[in-house]
Amino acid sequence: MGPDLFRPLRDAVHAMLAKHASGEGTLVVGVSGGVDSMVLLHLVADVAHDLGLRPHAAHVHHGLRKSADEDAALVMQTAHAWGLSAEVRRVDLSTIPAPDRRGTEADARLLRRQALRDAAASVGARVILLAHHADDQLETMLWRLMRGTSLEGLAGMRPVRHEGGITWLRPLLAFEKSILSDYARAHAIPWREDESNRDPTYLRNALRHQVIPLLKRLQPALAQSAARLATVLQAENDWMEASARAWVQAHVQHDPGGRVVRMAVADLSGAPVALQRRAIHILLTCFLGADASYHHVESVLGLAAGGGASREVALPGGVYAWRRYDVLCIGERDPHIEAEDAPELHWNLAHHGRIHWHAGTMSWSFQCRRWTRETAARPLSIHEGGAHRWSLWLPADVRQVIIRPWRAGDRVAPLGMNGRKKLQDLFVDAKVPRDQRHAWPVVCDVEGTILWIPGLARSRYRLVTEDTTAGWRIEAGASPREDGVNFPQHTLNG
Repeated sequence: MGPDLFRPLRDAVHAMLAKHASGEGTLVVGVSGGVDSMVLLHLVADVAHDLGLRPHAAHVHHGLRKSADEDAALVMQTAHAWGLSAEVRRVDLSTIPAPDRRGTEADARLLRRQALRDAAASVGARVILLAHHADDQLETMLWRLMRGTSLEGLAGMRPVRHEGGITWLRPLLAFEKSILSDYARAHAIPWREDESNRDPTYLRNALRHQVIPLLKRLQPALAQSAARLATVLQAENDWMEASARAWVQAHVQHDPGGRVVRMAVADLSGAPVALQRRAIHILLTCFLGADASYHHVESVLGLAAGGGASREVALPGGVYAWRRYDVLCIGERDPHIEAEDAPELHWNLAHHGRIHWHAGTMSWSFQCRRWTRETAARPLSIHEGGAHRWSLWLPADVRQVIIRPWRAGDRVAPLGMNGRKKLQDLFVDAKVPRDQRHAWPVVCDVEGTILWIPGLARSRYRLVTEDTTAGWRIEAGASPREDGVNFPQHTLNG
């Protein structure tokens, strides 16, 4: 078996390091002691001198097998024999809190990656190499397919991944394990077999030793086919991800504190379903991290697709998704918690000027000016038109008003209507979200009669008439305080 047979292996490692590790100095190679990682270490050592790189072997000792000490000893001895620095890092699965445990394989993988990051930090490296090969890629894709996955999951492992300031490289993904074993024998590279890799109780082992051999009898080139599929899916997934992130940037509003995001239901529903799912998954990942699942995404999409003015779903970690009429929200705020108690403010109108009334997430500004028939900026019949929603004209004998939050049972006698109407119904008609109603001011006279709900309704009481010669003009404006609730915006005139 001549050396030319293995030239593609060496060239692949050389090309990847030249492109992604040039000038890095020290780099870390994760070495378990198995044939794959020992071959990778040999290849990296072979090309490192040409590129001015210093390989550092890092072995993670999980303490799960009696022979684990022998694996560690082999890695250390071989690395030193090849003139390389090396270290052993021990991890303990029992350190993972019980609620965070996901099984031995997943927990070991989590701690192993953290140990490799720590090893890189200890030697000042920003590149870590892993020895996954084409058969590992096939196994991973089948495993994810069986448990249920997304396009990103089905695309398998990536040859290059940037994460947390570390570049993870897998230069052997295009090669089957058989050629790695041949390389090891041809170069007299020692390795150890992990006996746990034969345990059929692990799903990955069952795939590796039972399912995949059967599939390869039907399609001998299965690993290469899977590798090509992974390449195609990764490119398509990248395009989808970029498109979804652009959509989120254009259509999703983020509160300054980052606790709530919101979007128009019409915007989400108008996007292709695939883009909807990806955009919601991006947002859920911001709150839930790796816990964001297909079922969570579908629950949130159900809020957008379903009817009803006010609905919500609970997600893990105290996160909620809720719909308030035409707005869909996701955040850490429990939608059942009303706005904080707002004060009851007594305002002497003779003081004129501007005052502020804070309620929950909103800051309301009220500005009062005195007017006379000669100086009125607009007709006194203003209350008959739509502008009364944000302006309140009062006769001069009203010298004080009370600004307070809405209370259950409040009723108003709307101008232009007979009878009285519950403020609850007024909010519903105006599509004011339930969790925002306690942050909406109600303006009363000193007897407690409701005169005005800014932006919504003027009552039939204390009206300006044709005989009124002077009085007060009050304008209201609303703006978000900390979490940017989307009240109808109105800016006070200067």
